[in-house]
Amino acid sequence: MTVTSWAALILVSSVTVILIMIALKMPRFLAKIRAMKNLFKNKKISLVVVLFAALILHLFIAFQFEATGDSGGWRLAGITGLHGGQLGMGNGTVYDGDCPLLCSNWPPLTYHYYIAMRWLYENVNPLQWPHWGYNKLLPVLSTVGIAYLLYKYALLFKARQPLFLSALYAFHPLSLYVSAYHGQRESVWLFFLLLSLYVWLKYKQYFLFAILFAISVSVKIPPLLLAPFLLLSLPTIKSKLGFILIVPFVFFTLNLPEIVTYKENVFKQVFFYGGEVGWWGFSAVAVKIDVLTGTSISNIVASSSKALQYIAVILGSIYFYRKKFNAFEGLLGILMIVFVFSSIFAPQYMLWPLPFMVLLYNKYKKLLLIYSISAAYAAMNVYGIFGIRFIEYLLVNLPQTYIYYKIPHLTYPLDLYFPLWIVSVLFLISIIQNGGAYVKRRKK
Repeated sequence: MTVTSWAALILVSSVTVILIMIALKMPRFLAKIRAMKNLFKNKKISLVVVLFAALILHLFIAFQFEATGDSGGWRLAGITGLHGGQLGMGNGTVYDGDCPLLCSNWPPLTYHYYIAMRWLYENVNPLQWPHWGYNKLLPVLSTVGIAYLLYKYALLFKARQPLFLSALYAFHPLSLYVSAYHGQRESVWLFFLLLSLYVWLKYKQYFLFAILFAISVSVKIPPLLLAPFLLLSLPTIKSKLGFILIVPFVFFTLNLPEIVTYKENVFKQVFFYGGEVGWWGFSAVAVKIDVLTGTSISNIVASSSKALQYIAVILGSIYFYRKKFNAFEGLLGILMIVFVFSSIFAPQYMLWPLPFMVLLYNKYKKLLLIYSISAAYAAMNVYGIFGIRFIEYLLVNLPQTYIYYKIPHLTYPLDLYFPLWIVSVLFLISIIQNGGAYVKRRKK
């Protein structure tokens, strides 16, 4: 018999023995099931089970799949930091300007994180786990942390089904794809952002809020897009002034020494990083118009889109503040403005609004469902479906071969993100309409 046959025989025999034992002791077995059911009525125990299950699933995916080419860049960053001189990598940093091997658009704090993970991989790895899993540890832990914070937020604001909201985020396809599979750090800055909001809203600790927000920005800079709304929403002049002074100071401190020794290159690579335009939002529409008409509208859109986005963010922040939107609805609105007016995009950005959508689940249930479906479908066409080849063949390869490749001027898979942009437009419209209506009803 083959190994597979022996495994099947052992499995069938084990199941048979278990079923016989259950049949012989059915009353006692049912009593244990009832006791376990009563046990899970305890919300704290249920929360622990959800978080632990999410942690195990995310860790399994993180170490099982290397996922994308970004993993190689993170690995090289860690090696550069630890052994740069030995490997002939110049000065041993990713901020050397000419980028002979690796050019980083991360804040230096993230670079130090990858150095630390490389050290752990080389020195604390008795089971010889793969290097990419170590680089994903903080995103995975942050995902579980966000799920916990969403539960706490639901209790704080007396939202319905707090355990469901926590589980919804923890097991959402975008959480699995972006944090566990891809290993991107979106969940890390989102965790510190949500934690900063929690100490603000629950404990009124505005200076601690500013420190945690600065940590969020030090991981990745997208939280800066939310800063105008948060600054306006702070209740006192003292808290606003503290925010303005503390955030730059903490950011500067956390990103030493590179922010001093390679100041010009750090600011150039981190704050002036430009992605590829032409496949998201108005820039994608302009490119299609150019292809069909032979015009050059896309050049105009590309040159003006960033300024237009920043103006829209500032005006949106003022609008949401003056209309007294709550923090989460206002921040979700700002993120939707960014999505609508941005000319660049990346798959990991899809995670940005998810915690806020989950918290507002009861208000935007249908839009969250549509967003989740369109985002998950776009993600599976970029990432695959966790190496499950038969399902990937049915849901990805067949449509790709017989549908998408046959559509003129369709750029696969990038154009599959266009429905997500449409959903973002609809979400923004809904927030503006329903948020204002919500405030008016509350005032009556």
